[in-house]
Amino acid sequence: MEKYDVIFIGSGHSCWHGALILKFQGKKVALVERDLLGGTCTNYGCDAKILLDSPIELKESLDRYQNIGLEKPAKINWNQLMQYKKNYIGFMPTALDGLFKQFGFDVLRGEAKFVDAHTVDVAGTKYQADYFVIGTGQNYVPLEIPGKEFFKDSRDFLSLDEIPEHVTFVGAGIIGMEFASIALSLGKKVDIIDLADRALNQYNAKYVDEVVNKMKAQGANFLFNKHVSSLEKVNENEYVLKTKEGDVINTNYVLIAVGRKANADNLNLESLGIEYSARGIKVDDHLRTSVKNIYASGDIIRFKFSSWS
Repeated sequence: MEKYDVIFIGSGHSCWHGALILKFQGKKVALVERDLLGGTCTNYGCDAKILLDSPIELKESLDRYQNIGLEKPAKINWNQLMQYKKNYIGFMPTALDGLFKQFGFDVLRGEAKFVDAHTVDVAGTKYQADYFVIGTGQNYVPLEIPGKEFFKDSRDFLSLDEIPEHVTFVGAGIIGMEFASIALSLGKKVDIIDLADRALNQYNAKYVDEVVNKMKAQGANFLFNKHVSSLEKVNENEYVLKTKEGDVINTNYVLIAVGRKANADNLNLESLGIEYSARGIKVDDHLRTSVKNIYASGDIIRFKFSSWS
């Protein structure tokens, strides 16, 4: 059975940077990955969003100078921008694979499941380590309603070659509002639905109101205090969304953005007595779980406490 000093479960920023440092210290390390190398942020999240959103932010800045120094406002070609994103971001897993080989990381392909505190099973093969670091991140939270299979998530939206003419966002948090702003900037029709009484509920209402008013001026339709009850596919790219309150929305695309949950359910943590929930894995000030040789890092951590007794 292959044994390592440290096995990182996940290959995102919270894992491979730590693996690199340990490798420089002469440790034998491995990364476990079931998807693309680099994790969500590199392939489906932060990097892709920044690349796609930056030209739109620049356009809004240029538009403010229209008729006071700039005569022709900039125009976004989303398809060209997306192709650039796919070429640039799409190369990252290959680049990281080359980097990991260069520095001597082993990449174990598959989903990890703990056998005991020093052993994991990855795609039917067992590996041992003195220490483990869990960095499996988060995934979107689905709504348990009829038609839930028709919802799209942020990963889908950030890969669209064309933005549909009418986009409906379920959730007025950071992700929903950011992506709705992108669609509005491209001249699309936008609905934003939330069960709360306002958008960005965790932020100061004074500033949120300015954002909401700006988006309304661009054509956004906000529906607050609403509970989505069903989503029906009528034709290709045609959907009907309904709320318990009686609202009916005909739309071309529905993105779900009501929160994210920890990717911890399939790790078999309960067999080791490691405490976790949908909000994340419980760790101490040194990012240790209740099992002293098992740590957690990155988005998988959602709350901490001072120490284990």
